[in-house]
Amino acid sequence: PYVRKAHLLVSLSQLALDKYVNSLRTEGILVIDPDSVSAENVPTDFQGTLFKVPTMKISQTIGNIKFQNSVALGAIYWIIQDMIKENSVKDALALSVPHKTLEGNYLAFERGKMFLLEIMTKIN
Repeated sequence: PYVRKAHLLVSLSQLALDKYVNSLRTEGILVIDPDSVSAENVPTDFQGTLFKVPTMKISQTIGNIKFQNSVALGAIYWIIQDMIKENSVKDALALSVPHKTLEGNYLAFERGKMFLLEIMTKIN
């Protein structure tokens, strides 16, 4: 099955945004890495929320760009935290990454979450 209209889209590359942006609801949530993706290709009728999270830069500060997805996961968790328990996300992460990278992935998750927390704290 294909997603017809997603509530949330994460795009860490321009190719992914260009391919999937039309599957995002007009009032949806879009998360991009502003260093890799231009928001100029977002449809003009998009009325949702755009979060710009520098996932690659954050993962580089941890020491490996392979942690980029976990940074994005942390940001997503912050957005949907009222729908899922943090421990459930971390348990799923532990089952999905090699054990030797688990601490780095946990750190990346925390950094992604804290990035949005800090941004939203400044806005409010």
